[in-house]
Amino acid sequence: MPLPNDEKLLALANDLIHQIIKIFGEHPGFRPAHAKGAMFTGTFTPTAGAASLTKAPHATRPSTPVTVRFSNSTGIPLLPDNEPNANPRGLAVRFHLAEHVHTDIVSHSTDGFPTRDGNQFLEFLRAVAASGPDVPSPKPVELFLGSRPLAMLDIEERVNDVLDALGGYIAGPRSVRRIAPIVPNADQIRRITLEKSTRVPRGRPLGQITLARYRRRRRS
Repeated sequence: MPLPNDEKLLALANDLIHQIIKIFGEHPGFRPAHAKGAMFTGTFTPTAGAASLTKAPHATRPSTPVTVRFSNSTGIPLLPDNEPNANPRGLAVRFHLAEHVHTDIVSHSTDGFPTRDGNQFLEFLRAVAASGPDVPSPKPVELFLGSRPLAMLDIEERVNDVLDALGGYIAGPRSVRRIAPIVPNADQIRRITLEKSTRVPRGRPLGQITLARYRRRRRS
């Protein structure tokens, strides 16, 4: 797969890598983020109705070979799997459509992301690096998160609270849940609309991935 040739994008990518290494340290032979992981190969088999939900090639073929990687968060390769800081967990899937032709899905176990783009993520990482245990509150990362516009996930959770209240699902006036007033701007409404319009309806899965073989990491 060819690398991008956009100089600004390459510079941003290098800055992100260096900042992640600054936080977690340098570990030769391991990737900077989600350093600990396990690779598998397998097959994706779409459901009978998958083609009605998407035009993606892997949903219209009988089956597609895949490569899957499960991973822990952080750039620490020896982080125990039961360590809370291993969250969010990562899951990356590559659908092999043809030689040098593929579709990638990169996901993690948290419904959302702290920033909207790479530049903001670099700001976030710098704030994290400057927020050590000896730094008094408000720490730089607290100031960063407090200065950002309300995230789509926050808005959606508030909307869900309102819907729950209308449906009588909140435990009466003594409930500890409180619905704060919210006035989303046009861009935030658009993001919610796009998210909901592209979400696969519950009970209608696209298919099933069967993992066949564990791929051991090669030692140099």
